[in-house]
Amino acid sequence: MIIGIDYDGTITTDPALWYALIDSAKKCGHTVIVVTGRPGNRIGDG
Repeated sequence: MIIGIDYDGTITTDPALWYALIDSAKKCGHTVIVVTGRPGNRIGDG
């Protein structure tokens, strides 16, 4: 399974919980991708 988790407002709300969840998922063989969407940080923005 591939799991995407938002950084701002999700992981930052309770980092210890989310890092434990990420570690557990990875130990079970899942792929975890941490994503964020900050204004002005898109590929190609100058």
